[in-house]
Amino acid sequence: MKKINYKLSGEIFWIGLIVGVIIVFIWHIAGLVIVWVSALQAMIFYRCPHCGYPLTDISMMHPSCCPRCGVDLYDE
Repeated sequence: MKKINYKLSGEIFWIGLIVGVIIVFIWHIAGLVIVWVSALQAMIFYRCPHCGYPLTDISMMHPSCCPRCGVDLYDE
């Protein structure tokens, strides 16, 4: 089983958001649950691999470096 790192967590968030928004038009509860679960996993796993600082912000884009410790995240 592959360990969830911050890159995979960001991808899971975006896929869950898109799928959840599409499904919410068909089955409201399931779509909202998918969006909620993908956001929750991003809050848990989308962190700097060095210091553990959350990498989430309003845009949910992949940062180039950690805002706390300054480690270059593209080298990961």
